[in-house]
Order: sequence, then C-alpha cells, then structure tokens
Amino acid sequence: MTDVQVRRLLIALCNAAGGIRPWANAHGLHPSIVDKFIAGQRGPAPQLLKAMGLAKRIVFVRDK
Repeated sequence: MTDVQVRRLLIALCNAAGGIRPWANAHGLHPSIVDKFIAGQRGPAPQLLKAMGLAKRIVFVRDK
C-alpha cells in the first residue's frame, strides 16, 4: 500500500467510528497522531499502523 492508500483507509475507519477522536480513543491513541498523518504532516506512527492492522515493510526491487 502507498501512503495515500493508508490515509484513505484511515479516513474510512475514522468515518465509520464517528470521527478521528472516537477512533483514536478506541485504539488508545492521541487524536493528534491520527490527524497529523491524515493531513500529511507526519508519517504513520508504529502504534497507528498497529491499530489499523498494518505493518510497515521496506521493499527494494531491481530496476530493469
């Protein structure tokens, strides 16, 4: 997934929960971590990815 796809997923999760604050509170996160990632002001914190059921992996591929 790209950062954009992760942001879209997080936005959908927050919308389903009734907003950023309810979703963040339900997962033990500070709402500013969620808000700043959605706004593109920071990368996804490990605890944010964990709450979303995701893990960060770095992949290198050979360019043809």
